[in-house]
Amino acid sequence: MRRVSQVGAVAAERGPKDLAHPGPARVRGITQRVLGIRLQAGDPATWPGQPDHLRQDLSSERPGFLPPARSRPQYGTHVDQPAERAVKQVIVIRRDLRMRRGKEIAQGAHASTAWLRQRVLQGGLTPAGVAEHVPFSAIELDWLQTSNRKVTVKVGSEAELLAVYENALQAGLMVHLITDGGLTEFGGVPTRTCLAIGPDYDDRIDPVTGDLELY
Repeated sequence: MRRVSQVGAVAAERGPKDLAHPGPARVRGITQRVLGIRLQAGDPATWPGQPDHLRQDLSSERPGFLPPARSRPQYGTHVDQPAERAVKQVIVIRRDLRMRRGKEIAQGAHASTAWLRQRVLQGGLTPAGVAEHVPFSAIELDWLQTSNRKVTVKVGSEAELLAVYENALQAGLMVHLITDGGLTEFGGVPTRTCLAIGPDYDDRIDPVTGDLELY
């Protein structure tokens, strides 16, 4: 209501002549007197009560109302610094098995956490079941403490899955192949369902899985 009454006051101060020929300078002058604000041609009004970072004289800036150059981030400052190597885990799932969606999720989870289970058990547990020492590599710590990024891709047969497994081993990557016991699907026959590679650097995993189709 206050803004409406202020606008009404501006209209009341402007006479018929002003309404017929509302010059920009005249309009700004009346508005500044009635509303108690400062207007810059081509710039937004600095309304009373605005945060300090918005109370800046923008008249010398380019269109778009950018903040003064002194407060703008200096893009490109760190251009010469090397970019950090991205880390990820890749899960490879057999689609030819046509597993139920829940079964697929469970199998992928087995593959994704197999390396972590191995690390926890490798460090040993106290009689109370506490893992006092879990040995992680620098890459694994990076993944755990940052993105925890995972990518899921698919293959169309057991032969393709095993080929990826062998290629990962030859590349020196950590890989865990999952064999389901067949208790709920596959007629009781143990079946290789999926695998997980990493976590490791993208540029080490991509030569092995980069040509596989995303799930």
